[in-house]
Parts: sequence; structure tokens; C-alpha cells
Amino acid sequence: MDHRHLTTLSARLAAFLAEVLPRLSDHWWQTHVLQELTFQQHSYVDTAGYTRLDQLDLAALLRIADRNWSGSFRLTGPGCSSPMRSVSARPLRPG
Repeated sequence: MDHRHLTTLSARLAAFLAEVLPRLSDHWWQTHVLQELTFQQHSYVDTAGYTRLDQLDLAALLRIADRNWSGSFRLTGPGCSSPMRSVSARPLRPG
């Protein structure tokens, strides 16, 4: 995947999360963003002073989406698998 596609994916995922997460709680940044990051990601966000989803990298955005997927977004059923399931899929090798 080319760098432009990753940049586009990050921007669109940040926009989606920015639309959905604030509807879940008045304290959405703490509850649905910071608490879902790894220790290292959380430390980096604190140190950098980030306060918006569009400031986070793709790895952090994917983790936030994954950790909120079934519980907070309540997306279940066929075709609604976790975003991380797609990331962990391995390509088939020919022959």
C-alpha cells in the first residue's frame, strides 16, 4: 500500500471516530480514546499534548476503533468484524 493510501485511511478513520465517539459520552476523549491506547501510545499523546483524533497515527486510530468496535459502536453481524481482524489477515501465497 502506498503512503498516500495510508494518509487517506488515517484521515477518514479519524473523521469517522470524531463523528461517532463524542456521541457516546461527555468524557469520550478519556473513556473511548485515552483508556483504549497502549501505555506507550498514551504516554506519547500526553507528552505531545494531543487533543484531537486527527493528531494520532494510524496505529492508534486502528486500536481505538478496534477497542470500541463491538461494545461502543454496537456493530455486530455478518460483515461487521473488527478492523484489526482485517489487519491481521495474511495474504495467500500462490502455488
